[in-house]
Amino acid sequence: MASEGQSGIPGIGSLLGAQRALGGAIEDVRTIAEGMRLIPELVRVLSSIEKHVTSMDREVSRMRDGVEGLGAQVRALEDAMEQVFEPLAEIGLTLHPLKRGASRISRMGRRPPDPSSPE
Repeated sequence: MASEGQSGIPGIGSLLGAQRALGGAIEDVRTIAEGMRLIPELVRVLSSIEKHVTSMDREVSRMRDGVEGLGAQVRALEDAMEQVFEPLAEIGLTLHPLKRGASRISRMGRRPPDPSSPE
C-alpha cells in the first residue's frame, strides 16, 4: 500500500499535488494581474516621452541648421580678419623704425643742457 500516498487513502497524494499546482498557478495569475495594472501608466509615460523626443528632434534639426550657418559666418570672419592682419603687419614694420627715432628724440629732450654749448 505504499502506492496509496502518505495518508494511506488512495489518490490523496495526487489530489494534494494538484492543489499545490493550482495554488501556484493562481499565484502566478495574481502576479500577472498586478503587473497588468501598471501597463496603462507605462503607456502614458512612454507616450509623454515620445512627444518630448519628437519635439526635441525638431529642435535639434533647427540647431544643426543654425550651427551650419554659423560655420559659414565664422569662415567669412576669419577671411576678413586675415585681410585686416596683413596690412596691420605692414604698418607694424613701418612703425618700428619710427618708434626708434621717437625714442631717440625723447631721450635727447631729457638730457641736461651741455654747459659748454653757447646759448
